[in-house]
Amino acid sequence: MAWLLIFFLSYLLGSIPWGYLFARLKGIDIRQQGSGNIGAANVLRVMGKKWGYLVFLCDFFKGFLSVKLGSLIAAYFLVDLALASVIAAIACVLGTTTPIWLGFKGGKGIATLAGAVSFYISSSGVCLVRGGLDCGLPYRPVHVVGFDQCGCRSADCSRLDCR
Repeated sequence: MAWLLIFFLSYLLGSIPWGYLFARLKGIDIRQQGSGNIGAANVLRVMGKKWGYLVFLCDFFKGFLSVKLGSLIAAYFLVDLALASVIAAIACVLGTTTPIWLGFKGGKGIATLAGAVSFYISSSGVCLVRGGLDCGLPYRPVHVVGFDQCGCRSADCSRLDCR
């Protein structure tokens, strides 16, 4: 029962299409613009940095919150926390990539996965967000972003206290 609850709630949280919703607020169907993807990279290209960064952060935090929620439910039902967190992360990313609200056509899940992973490595979360915003989104497609490629290594994040 706990596993289904974790999966279902995490999927629903992950299926919130922030890129689509923010674009609709501006009167844009993001699926018809740019690459046609509802993710942060396409929103950034079509609507600008402010909106692209906002979508990235919302997607990032839905991944983080999903794993946190899964852990809380697991603690309540006294089940394995690690397995609950993994199920929550997978379900949230699945919800992002295949949201029921948009005919199962969503984003790539990069920011959501980064948020889910940062729950485990919370001190690196700041570097992941900084890496995505400073290095990845404005300059190259999301799938080729690497912290080595853009110079955002842990040494560069030392001023942010995220080693």
